[in-house]
Amino acid sequence: MAHKSIRVEIMGRTYPLRVREEDEALTREIAAYVDGKMEAFRSQHSEQPPLTSAIITALALAEELYAVQRNKEHALNTIDANIRHLSEALQRELEAPSTVDGVDARGDGALPPASEEQPSTGSI
Repeated sequence: MAHKSIRVEIMGRTYPLRVREEDEALTREIAAYVDGKMEAFRSQHSEQPPLTSAIITALALAEELYAVQRNKEHALNTIDANIRHLSEALQRELEAPSTVDGVDARGDGALPPASEEQPSTGSI
């Protein structure tokens, strides 16, 4: 893993960073995103000192991150519940004797016991 020194600008200040070469583009994109968020806050609250702007922006970004994580966890829990439900339904179907037109669905030709045959509809 080769590392590279880059410089990013946030709120008019340049920050030197050391990143893996393959992460350079992502790091620059993230820095630009943070800079945009901080500049947006500063434009609405120009009376605030830079440190306050940075802290408020950091809190807003953390809130975004937590919301994404909560949504991801909820989605994963929903998917897990759906998989469990489908797995249980499939297991029930696999364990239940099944017939199609009086022939065992397993294809071995054996008819189910008389007690499991479906009632006649009387349309023969």
